[in-house]
Amino acid sequence: MPGGHREGPSGPRARCYRSGAMRSPVCALATVALVAGCNPLGEQLAHQARAGQTHAALEAYRAHVRNRRASDGPVLADIALSVIARAAESNNARERAAGFSALRTLGARARSVYDELSRRAGVVGDRAAAEAYDLGSRAGSPPDRLTLAWATDDTERRVAGLAALEGRRDVDGLVGALDNVIAEIRRGAALRLGRIRGDARALHALSTHARSDPDAAIRALCVSALGAHGTAASTVLADALGDPDTIVRMNVVPAIMQADPDRARAVLQPLLAHEPTPLAIEAARVLAGRQNAEAAGFILAALEHANPAVRAQAAVAAISLAGSHEEALAPHIEDADVEVQIRVAGILVRQERFRSRIVRALRPIAQRPDPFVAVRALAVLVDAGDASATDTLRGGLRATDPTVRRLAVLSWSHLASRGVEVDPLAPLLEDTDRSVRLMAAAEIVRAHPREPGF
Repeated sequence: MPGGHREGPSGPRARCYRSGAMRSPVCALATVALVAGCNPLGEQLAHQARAGQTHAALEAYRAHVRNRRASDGPVLADIALSVIARAAESNNARERAAGFSALRTLGARARSVYDELSRRAGVVGDRAAAEAYDLGSRAGSPPDRLTLAWATDDTERRVAGLAALEGRRDVDGLVGALDNVIAEIRRGAALRLGRIRGDARALHALSTHARSDPDAAIRALCVSALGAHGTAASTVLADALGDPDTIVRMNVVPAIMQADPDRARAVLQPLLAHEPTPLAIEAARVLAGRQNAEAAGFILAALEHANPAVRAQAAVAAISLAGSHEEALAPHIEDADVEVQIRVAGILVRQERFRSRIVRALRPIAQRPDPFVAVRALAVLVDAGDASATDTLRGGLRATDPTVRRLAVLSWSHLASRGVEVDPLAPLLEDTDRSVRLMAAAEIVRAHPREPGF
């Protein structure tokens, strides 16, 4: 060859050769599939992670990143999706439930996993088939396996089988399921009956269980489902404001506003005439979202209340004042109550004119020794565009408290939405806390537009 230069390989191998992939330690993992293209690594490392070898997959990924001198988000997303899929196919019921919950947050990006898992026998295949059917808005006839799943004695499989009843619009079947002695089946039936509108049988069943189900969580689900049934549900919802359980009463407020706004104003407005209770503050939040001046004033007054629990809930409700009462909220950026300060700053950070003020107020809080407080302040600083918050937030990803790590993951997702790489989340794919591990995996997958494949 001229000048003694040796020609490198051609085609896909040439692209990998020029990128350095053939000359790095990671080539031992990649060479086998090089003939198929330049990016065999994502699929290969995904299979490693799926087999439980997440540490080895991440080590190979890091070698790959060092070699290319840049992160490779799609490859990391392949690994992350495998971590979630491995949880979803677990024999441990809690691990499996957490895996499917994480997949559900991914929407259409989880389709490839559902398609693969739905070929499995048993509960994993049934759950995946139900999720895939729901993801497709239950178009067409339900898969036969879901009808069979409903006929089994296994509770988890029967819950998946409820998708077949909804798909066939078998209201009587769902009403019967809502009367089942098993709470998990009643819970699933309530959710599905909430989507069947204009049917008197569904309305009657949900109304009955909103009043009398022994499980408060299911009464709350029925209340929420009734919100989609319009004015016909308003009397039952108004009566549910007297439920003995707080979770039910709190769910009534948005549900009755959805069902019948006029009736909602009539029953919620009187709550503002008394001391701020959790129910009254929730009512104020919903009413203020409909431009109710009295409700807005109620929330602002509650921010000054002597009880810190009242102030904290009022700060949550203050989100309904965004766009209408920013100047009234602004003094709370420097509030003496850190809980109020962080929450109000989080609301106002969307407005450019408040950002420098928020950065000045929250930087000292982000340096506090309490990591739970510090990482929440950092999340707002990230949204404010404070560059110094990013490095500090990395420390939150390594905190000993899993709650802090979860908050740090959520905060990092804000950075990822602005193009910051998600590689700092990669070590959390091995986290000993299941929720941290799956939350980090889901954020990594969401950070990349393509759907990782298997």
